[in-house]
Amino acid sequence: MLSLRARLFIIISLVVLFILGISLLLIIARKNPTPTVVPGGNEQVNTISINNGVTLAQNGVTVTPPSGAVIKPATPLEAEQNAVKQLARIFLERYSTYSTDNDYQNITDVQELVTPEMWIKISARMKTAPTAGSFVGVTTNVISMDLGDWSADKAMVVLKTNSVEEKNSITSSTYQTVQVFLVKTGDNWLVEKFAIVK
Repeated sequence: MLSLRARLFIIISLVVLFILGISLLLIIARKNPTPTVVPGGNEQVNTISINNGVTLAQNGVTVTPPSGAVIKPATPLEAEQNAVKQLARIFLERYSTYSTDNDYQNITDVQELVTPEMWIKISARMKTAPTAGSFVGVTTNVISMDLGDWSADKAMVVLKTNSVEEKNSITSSTYQTVQVFLVKTGDNWLVEKFAIVK
């Protein structure tokens, strides 16, 4: 027969092992969420669809949409307008982000986004050699964008930007409002011109 001390040691050891085992299972279960089978499909996902106020769960975060919230898919017009706004944003950020070290890469990056007439205007700068001297770099980010005018073949997008310039190891920041005018040629939207408002 085991002494009282040995029996207590064995009992306490078993309790500690049991608690460690449960803790380990909880940690593993939390790191690897169990996939949920979506009704009517064979895919396994870690989220639950939004239908009739169903609670969403992903990565341990649970979100319940407001009652009566209906998420509608974008109409073809809304999708096209969003695409035009994104095109204007991409053009402006690429064209307005440059440095003395990039050999006019910002201009060549937007060639497919602009009309042939606009390309002639902006590519004319590439004929001059970059100025030698100290480094100058500008990074432009679009803060907001709104659709100003819209028709079936023309659009104007108003973008608010923040440009950070580094020149001679001095950094400065500029906020501007820019209008980007786009035209639809065939199935594609292209940038026709742009203007700085303020």
